[in-house]
Amino acid sequence: MPPKKRIASVELEPDAETYLPGQGSKVKVRVKDADGKPFTGRVVLTAYDKALEYISGGSNQDDIRPFFWGWKRSHYPQVRDTLRALETGLLKDGEKWMEALGIFGGEVADDFYDASMAAAADPFSAPGRGGLGSLRKMAMPMAPPAPMAAMSVAAEAAPMDKSAAMPAPGGGGAPEEAPQPMIRTNLADSAVWVADFTTDAEGMGELAFNLPENLTTWKLRSWVMGPQTQVGEASVQVITRKNLMVRLQAPRFFVEKDEVVISANVHNELDEAQDVRGVLEQEGGVLEFAVAPQTASVQVPAHGEHRFDWRVKVTGEGEAKLRVKALAQKDSDAMEMTFPAYIHGMLKTDSWSLALRPDQASGSLTLNVPAERRPRQSRLEVVYSPTLAMTLVDALPYLASYPYGCTEQTLNRFVPTVITLKAIRDLGVDMKKVRERLDAAAQAPMPPGEQKRLREAVFSEAEVEKMARTGVSRLLAMRNADGGWGWFPGGRESSAYITALVLHGMKAAERAGFDLNEGLIRNGVEWLTRHEAEQLRRLGLPQKDREHKSAPDNLDALIHSVLVEYSGGDPAMRARLYDQRAGLSRYNLALLGLACDATGERERRDMCLRNLRQFLKQDDENQTAWLDLPEGGWWWFWYEDRIETQAAFLRLLVKAEPKGETAARLAKYIVNNRRNGTWWTSTKDTAAAIEALAEFAKASGESAPAQTVEILLDGVPQKRVEITPDTLFTFDNRFVLEGEALTTGAHKLELRKLGSAPLYVSAYLTVFSLEDMIPAAGLEVKTERRFYRLIEEKPDQQVAGARGQVITQRGLKYRREVLASDAEIRSGDLIEVELSIESKNDYEYVLIEDMKPAGFEPVEVRSGWSYAGLPAYQEFRDERVAFFAERLPRGRQNLSYRVKAEIPGRFSALPARIEAMYAPELKGNSQEWKARIVE
Repeated sequence: MPPKKRIASVELEPDAETYLPGQGSKVKVRVKDADGKPFTGRVVLTAYDKALEYISGGSNQDDIRPFFWGWKRSHYPQVRDTLRALETGLLKDGEKWMEALGIFGGEVADDFYDASMAAAADPFSAPGRGGLGSLRKMAMPMAPPAPMAAMSVAAEAAPMDKSAAMPAPGGGGAPEEAPQPMIRTNLADSAVWVADFTTDAEGMGELAFNLPENLTTWKLRSWVMGPQTQVGEASVQVITRKNLMVRLQAPRFFVEKDEVVISANVHNELDEAQDVRGVLEQEGGVLEFAVAPQTASVQVPAHGEHRFDWRVKVTGEGEAKLRVKALAQKDSDAMEMTFPAYIHGMLKTDSWSLALRPDQASGSLTLNVPAERRPRQSRLEVVYSPTLAMTLVDALPYLASYPYGCTEQTLNRFVPTVITLKAIRDLGVDMKKVRERLDAAAQAPMPPGEQKRLREAVFSEAEVEKMARTGVSRLLAMRNADGGWGWFPGGRESSAYITALVLHGMKAAERAGFDLNEGLIRNGVEWLTRHEAEQLRRLGLPQKDREHKSAPDNLDALIHSVLVEYSGGDPAMRARLYDQRAGLSRYNLALLGLACDATGERERRDMCLRNLRQFLKQDDENQTAWLDLPEGGWWWFWYEDRIETQAAFLRLLVKAEPKGETAARLAKYIVNNRRNGTWWTSTKDTAAAIEALAEFAKASGESAPAQTVEILLDGVPQKRVEITPDTLFTFDNRFVLEGEALTTGAHKLELRKLGSAPLYVSAYLTVFSLEDMIPAAGLEVKTERRFYRLIEEKPDQQVAGARGQVITQRGLKYRREVLASDAEIRSGDLIEVELSIESKNDYEYVLIEDMKPAGFEPVEVRSGWSYAGLPAYQEFRDERVAFFAERLPRGRQNLSYRVKAEIPGRFSALPARIEAMYAPELKGNSQEWKARIVE
């Protein structure tokens, strides 16, 4: 029970119930304790537009009294006794309890929960907690939601006479003596906020403030705290109104080229009819009237309403100041509001990708520069590179600086660096020049001094040698007594997976020129050999034997592929893996193919490759290829890792067809899927990607990148670049043309090369488009937007009642009707906006902005997380709806929200946009859409 002596009584007494707009008001505050005695208390007072509660669903502040004095101690008594057990029958082992009869089978058949049944089922239950059935029956029904406060003028007004909706030529009939009203401009959501106000010894206080000039209901709310922690609160409502009121109805914003119906809703609260002249005035130079004149007059009956309409065109960007007046003989009213007017246009980027294979001498792209644009914001950028191996160096500081030191991370701190240095030496590049390639801003977060030290260490051969020796010494110390390794040292037994990782990494380092510690390797190989022999023994046992193993698994494939690298591995295991390869993951099927290649079994290798090709996907638009992995599955296990699977497949392609187009496309896909700009998702898959890309660079000829690149636009040479091993990391790898130099029309961009190396090209055309019907754009990410009219249907449904009887229940669902651009929509129609997003890779931290057409209002008004479709945080703003997605998986994802058509007119929905927040070059947009709203 709350302590009554701590509950205070608060009274708010405004000096009037109704005020004129902008009128001064006074409110008295009286506080008393539980005994009715006044006390000196500290008061907080606020006054706000009650319409705000429509957004929040009510007040956003709970009652203060239970917050301070609503403490409740939850007590759940547990009672055990033998009497309840004796009340029930005794059953022999295997016998079942008799179930209740009814349509629900073994569940409760009656309208109430039989507590004795629960007790019989569990004689030592805790009845103090109750069962689920009792909770459902005892739950109090929820109160119906409060009616939503109207936000728009149209919702507040009753049906109006529309016979004079558009003004007729000739104008007014209102008396010339109509008083000129005060123009209401101070339109605010909050009237006052007093954070600390103290009452006197009599518990009294008075506050004075001016109300804003809105015509609305104001909610005054007050909280008090006394010296003995007495708390209380009170609220009261007042209204600002006039005898003749006008309300402006317009969209929240305008877009150039739109046509909008601006309305003035007039309410006559006088006891006699009034001849009212409606006037619309505008400033700012962004609107012009589509129909003249600007004034009209009509007789508004007593306590009646009328709506004046003006159709305007939006001719530019800026601010539109609208002023509406309702002029009559006995009273008049006027209000003024300012609205933003946005340009009909957007900054859009078209992207292209081009890959020239070693045997190709040239390639071209066709660009179209629109005439309707801002020339100064036009830019063509072309980026080119002779090898993907340049991306290897970016990830090395991340691996070297990883803060933990498990076995895997100790290994991958130095092995990828050794592999990359070997690849760079093969290019004939001076190591000092590699340091200039690194961008400190793109590396793992660390102090600048530490970044510089790591960059210099990673690309100094002496430092790398020292790093590798230190890593080998640590691995030797981390080895278990049985010869294998665990995740961390000191474990009871070794891990076959970690041991295989270590041995594979050391063999890769040996191929890169690093001398192995024979003792370190020999013991590990012996441990893996014993492990494989044990698995073969289990595979050969009879099926009824407890230790029988029915088929080799993914771990067996990994271990065998590692043993083959050391000229080991039992052929019997390889035969079993090949015969039962359908049970292997795609990652381990690629490893089996590599093992068959190493042992000279080309037919088996090629069969593994054919098996994998049935999952191969290719994208000609950006020249990438990848293995399509199963949805869901065991992606969190190593043998379903997305990047490691692609890396293993690339290594197999390098062995089978090193100069093939598929290998080059797969390498590009792996590079494109660096989720952190310079590395992939972990130290382990980053090391696997580096190893595969280094093997590809060597086998495909990218390790000899010397060539001459020439760029031509419409046949005119624009740039010529000589690329040599000495300039590989320092050559000017981009061509830019911008401003007036980029002329209107179609252009042919051509790239020519002299040399045997490939050439990878990306082109970006960015313009501020002013086109009417802006087209869609995008390459790596795209978005498509559709609009649907939702048609309400209420089908009758037959459902079961509480006692099993058939009940006819009225359902509610919507039928979707696709809306083409410029379709006719009626005011009040419910519209669903669907955004379909296509991503060629996995991305993080993506922003999707959908530009609303003016004249529509969202059904949902509160921002927050949405899990319908792609999980995203959504924000509802005046002119757009924004979605913030932490993860954007490869493939197609959907987002949707609903709006209502409100303001008549013809509106442009500028394209929806998508971009990566931390990689702004990754962007796309949908096509523009038009809407016509009619009454």
